[in-house]
Amino acid sequence: MTRADRGFTLIELLVVIAIIAVLIALLLPAVQMAREAARRTQCRNNLKQIGLAMHNYHDSFGAFPPGRMHPESLGTFSGRVGPFCHLVPYLDDANIFNSGNFVMGNVFPVNTTAFRQQLETFLCPSDAALPGGFVAALVPAFGDWGDLNYRVNYGGTSSCQTRLTANGTVTGPTNPVCAQEMNGAFSDNGPLAARDFADGLAHTAVASERCRGDINGLINNSGILNRRTDMLVNVGGGSVTMTTAQHLQICVANSSTTPPGGGNRGFSNMGRDLWPEASYQHTFYNHILTPNSTTVDCGNNCNFQDSNTRACTNNVSRAIVAPRSYHPASVNVLMADGAVRSVSDAVNETIWRAIGSRNGQEQVGNADF
Repeated sequence: MTRADRGFTLIELLVVIAIIAVLIALLLPAVQMAREAARRTQCRNNLKQIGLAMHNYHDSFGAFPPGRMHPESLGTFSGRVGPFCHLVPYLDDANIFNSGNFVMGNVFPVNTTAFRQQLETFLCPSDAALPGGFVAALVPAFGDWGDLNYRVNYGGTSSCQTRLTANGTVTGPTNPVCAQEMNGAFSDNGPLAARDFADGLAHTAVASERCRGDINGLINNSGILNRRTDMLVNVGGGSVTMTTAQHLQICVANSSTTPPGGGNRGFSNMGRDLWPEASYQHTFYNHILTPNSTTVDCGNNCNFQDSNTRACTNNVSRAIVAPRSYHPASVNVLMADGAVRSVSDAVNETIWRAIGSRNGQEQVGNADF
């Protein structure tokens, strides 16, 4: 029998298989990197579309959307109509906007139809979150509301959220420090126009990313803490004079314990449902912690997500919420001029906080971040 007739030996076959396996092992990371590059590009495009919607809104009304809609016509205003509600008509989804009732706020029964809609522009393709979320866990009959991977910038502080009565009067005790601290692209104190960005539109962030989570540990202390999606709650108490620096110090200390928060603080799901909301839980972030920080997000004087309560909604509650993503070592950031920047996790903290304020008069160049 000639060599040509005998075929492959077992050893030769194994060598061929091994070579193919090595080639696959070498090619797979390249394929994954190419896919992630495509997903990141789509994510950047989503933010670009959100930026265009913001500017179209500004062209129509002379200002960007309000951080919180003031006031509601019924009961106590707790900020339940956020910026993304106002942007929906400018994202070619006017039918969703028209089906909502913003006079009453986004109370569950009234706006279930509108707010169960999922806008693809609001989702980062790198974040494959699990189904089910905040509303479904609280009130199963209302189902799973639309998710959100993007947040608007509330500044370089952990400023409190403001609760108002129907006539605009602040309810309950307030933190006097908070009114002085709202220095981001969005605010509780009404809509902001381009003229309010003293640092310049190109040097002020307006939106960034946030990972969506699952519902584990949503209403109690159970589950596994996920630093990308969860927030320690009831960390720091409800002092009416607490500053951002004091809050950060408490947050860092609690983040360093094992388990984080000492095991009895609890943590709140952060990333699911309620794109129409106006709260640190769902739609805001700030520039205190750098992107994808190893320090876990935290809020003082916050509620667990049960009995229809939400995290950090009273006048002395603060929250520290960093932008987070599944992109390698970075997040995408939308600047107020409409440009989208990829910002590294290793960004200088001073620069990061500078682009978080609209009027801090910091000197920041385009090459600095």
